[in-house]
Amino acid sequence: MSFIERENTCNPTVHILEVLASVLGIPVHWLLMDDSMGKLDSEWIALVNKAIDIGVTKEQFKEYLFLKNQFNEIH
Repeated sequence: MSFIERENTCNPTVHILEVLASVLGIPVHWLLMDDSMGKLDSEWIALVNKAIDIGVTKEQFKEYLFLKNQFNEIH
């Protein structure tokens, strides 16, 4: 990690990426994404923050998405 932080390399090995992803609890491909990919605009960020503020859990949000998808498939 310190090797990357000191900018001695711009291309970490796959093993280093796997370790970083594991520590961060994210999929490896997230580390490889272009900066413009997956960015949320300010409105999405505000909505997510509001949901967190009112106590919506990740599980509740996943359930909502699942149910919404099921509804859309029926109609």
